[in-house]
Amino acid sequence: MDLPNLEEIKKQRRQLGLTQAQLARMAGVSQSLVAKIENGRSEPSYPHVRRIFEALERESRKLRPELRAGDVCSRRLVTASKHDRVQDAVATMRRHQISQLPVFEGEVQVGALTERVISHELATEHTPDALARMRVSDIMGDTFPQLDEGTPLHVAAALLQTESAVLVTKGGKPLGILTKADLLKAVVRST
Repeated sequence: MDLPNLEEIKKQRRQLGLTQAQLARMAGVSQSLVAKIENGRSEPSYPHVRRIFEALERESRKLRPELRAGDVCSRRLVTASKHDRVQDAVATMRRHQISQLPVFEGEVQVGALTERVISHELATEHTPDALARMRVSDIMGDTFPQLDEGTPLHVAAALLQTESAVLVTKGGKPLGILTKADLLKAVVRST
């Protein structure tokens, strides 16, 4: 198994404002080992190097906490009712420049209306006029997955590999929606 680039240890330690002794304590290794690695006078074992890099990562996270789903979701939650006509739901999507709507009955998410669902219906089943007159409940897809606002962003990003959106909740109630566009905003925000 290849070791990570050992030159990174000194660089990352300095960026975090740590002394060699502090890093050694955090990693459970000796300060002399850290010094030897940084000066290129040692070929450390993989477990030692792994512990050092894990300690650096833990310290880095303390200074730069990981974003959570609630930090980057859009709090402007635009929804549709399952009783709405498709034409009205599509008009809402266009007006808000969004590509999907969670569908609710009262406070409960019962489905989702997405561009993919609409294009599938047009490609396989209905004319635009017929589709426009239908109810959202006639064509809606499965509900979006739901995550608590405190869920780490990387978990939500993994879900967005297969889902078009994630409903973000607070105390079990809808707080906002997270889409791939929100992930892009998070990247821009972090620089």
